[in-house]
Amino acid sequence: MPPSARTPRADCHLATTNAPASAEDSAHIQELLDDINKEEGDLHLKMSELDTQSEAIQCRLQELDRERAYHKPMISPLRRLPPELLGEIFGHALHNHHLRQQTLARLCRVCQSWREAAHIMPTFWQDLIVDPSLPSLSYGGVHNWVLRAKSLPVRMHVWARECGNGAGYGGGRTRNACRGQADCHFSKPVLAKILRETPSLSSVSFSCPTPECLKNLASSLATFGTSSLPSSWDSVESVGIMAIWEAEWVNIPPETFLFLPKSMSTLKLCLGPWDYASRRSWTLFHTAPEIDIPESKLEHLTSLDLTCDWTGDNILRLLRKCTQLKTMRLDLDGGNFSHWGPHSEIQEGLFDNGSTLPELHTLVLENVNCNSIHSLKLIKIPGIQNLTITLGRADHYSDVIARGQDAYLASFVTGDQPTPSTLETLCIRGGVFMKDALFHTVKDLASLNRLTLVDTVFDMHTFSKVSSLGLLPRLEALELLELHCDPNTFLGLQGFIEERGIKLTVSRCISA
Repeated sequence: MPPSARTPRADCHLATTNAPASAEDSAHIQELLDDINKEEGDLHLKMSELDTQSEAIQCRLQELDRERAYHKPMISPLRRLPPELLGEIFGHALHNHHLRQQTLARLCRVCQSWREAAHIMPTFWQDLIVDPSLPSLSYGGVHNWVLRAKSLPVRMHVWARECGNGAGYGGGRTRNACRGQADCHFSKPVLAKILRETPSLSSVSFSCPTPECLKNLASSLATFGTSSLPSSWDSVESVGIMAIWEAEWVNIPPETFLFLPKSMSTLKLCLGPWDYASRRSWTLFHTAPEIDIPESKLEHLTSLDLTCDWTGDNILRLLRKCTQLKTMRLDLDGGNFSHWGPHSEIQEGLFDNGSTLPELHTLVLENVNCNSIHSLKLIKIPGIQNLTITLGRADHYSDVIARGQDAYLASFVTGDQPTPSTLETLCIRGGVFMKDALFHTVKDLASLNRLTLVDTVFDMHTFSKVSSLGLLPRLEALELLELHCDPNTFLGLQGFIEERGIKLTVSRCISA
């Protein structure tokens, strides 16, 4: 019975006073306490039994969850997905993934159906990173990978973080070192076999940790020319060389580059910082750093991608050999294009005449220091049709284009030719154009049909002047992107657009 039923009325006074209990009351209350203790023990016993039952139920529930997880996927709709669709899903997972090759290998190890779905997607297998420092590298592994690309062109990147142990050069710093010609990772016969025999090879780029590694690679690949057998290397159309050696820089002999394939039409070249290269070259060899590639390897190029902050004479000497270029990307890295090396007759000729690229129709210039604008005229582009110039952020002082500099920029953009400009599209990124600087840059572009200005600051009267003088007669599209002010502040812009029927695209800078 509940405690309230056991409590007699006679002992109620004991609950509200401090009077001592009588012998009879004490005996009765003790009997009540014994009953309470007994019932409490019985309830604890039942709770223990319930806990045991609960644990058993919980264990069973977990077993059921495991069984559900085991059996449910067997009837999953994913199992009915066509492998082509599953492959497309994998494509989204792999898109722009920095560990694409490792991720693709992991997907293939999940199950047979996933592996088959990946294997029927040839585009997954077009790109391959080859690390010659890995002991597990084999021609068979590369060959099996590439076969899955079917007949699609294969792009290969040969890369190693290091070759030998680093060597100290002061201040607790180390430079990369080569293991020597016999032991260099880039001298391995397996690498030469891969480059010679891998089918459908169309593009190869090299990231050698030291210039000695590049020379060892060239020596290994030079043997291709002594064989009468056809080689995949002979059909490679695009080659990239990442020569970012900084403290390891040494001038590479011209004959080193004779290994470049005769079929090469595209070259991507990335050179280390000029300050590091020049300091090391003068200190150790008492010569200026240079990159000297034989003319026979450059005269048939149709596309060049060059990244370097080197002096103008180095860049112009290289461009002078590339007479058939049709497209070029030149990243000046904000550097030394307006500077020149030691005086010589060759450089005198470069300074007077520059380098002419008669076939060039598309040019992308990036990270141009505005102090170098006056030297751009040395790159002669008489037939240019598409031009993109990145001057940097508009809030950077060195990107201010003052009066006088606009004349140099206009001369470069229009081609400085007696015939009318051939430029059809112009994109300018960054830069602060003072007063009429932008107007003078574009006013003579009679064939321009698209003008794009991105993150650029310019005078609010620019378009009213263009409109009033009837300039840019063929302009069809105007893009003003990442503006730092309200587009309504540009006087005459709306009338210019409506009068000509020009398509206008406008966006504001996030910080504006």
